[in-house]
Amino acid sequence: MMEDENGKTSDVDIIRDEDYLSIDTLLPKEWVGMLMRQVIDEDVSSPALDFTTLMTEKFILYLYKQVSHNKTSKQLENLKYENVQKVLLEEEFFVYFHDFFQKPMATSEVKSKATKILTHQHHIGLF
Repeated sequence: MMEDENGKTSDVDIIRDEDYLSIDTLLPKEWVGMLMRQVIDEDVSSPALDFTTLMTEKFILYLYKQVSHNKTSKQLENLKYENVQKVLLEEEFFVYFHDFFQKPMATSEVKSKATKILTHQHHIGLF
């Protein structure tokens, strides 16, 4: 949020769509885009889709570790959301991420959630 000369705050996009070069992700962006379209009321921008896809990858990898008990990723291909729900979401980061996909949200709410997710990404670390 930035304050203008009149003291009003406004959303500021960190990345402008027209300058953005899409990145490669491990998860299919179509799948993440479908999830996002279920919870937001506007089109999803390329930067938002890429960012959410990367965060979803980290989130899923963390949850895999929690529910897999040292199984390989190949054995986890059929992991169901019900299994994921059994994981205790004690870390603030995961509470925010869990909430991110739970209800219809306006784009501004999505940006707010994404900012919270970004500021808590150190809970996962590198992958």
